[in-house]
Amino acid sequence: MTDSEGLSDADAAAARMHDGDMDTAVVVRLVGEIDLATAEHAAEQLRAAEAVAVAAPPAVVVLDLSQVTFLGSVGLAILVEHDQLCAALGSRLCVVVGDNQRVWRPIQVAALDGVITIVANIAAAARWPAR
Repeated sequence: MTDSEGLSDADAAAARMHDGDMDTAVVVRLVGEIDLATAEHAAEQLRAAEAVAVAAPPAVVVLDLSQVTFLGSVGLAILVEHDQLCAALGSRLCVVVGDNQRVWRPIQVAALDGVITIVANIAAAARWPAR
């Protein structure tokens, strides 16, 4: 089954965005798999959040991956790319992992836990300064 954009239900679920603007953060919530098939959708959601964060600084871009079921290498590359982009824009990317081992483990194996800001929940992310 596909939606109006031609995405399968699984792809649409993986790219669903929760656009919850908080006082100090713009939240993007991704659900499902982040792999080659869904990566561009995930990147589009992050670009939209970055545009909002820059338009009303200082804002942190919060990427909630707590409901992601698979994080492939392309997803890891998106994290690094958008962490660097947020820094260049004067913002910060905070990645919410919670206790999701399906996300936490690939981040650790790729040694990105020392590179990108990882937090337990959205409230913790909102406390980080933009830069």
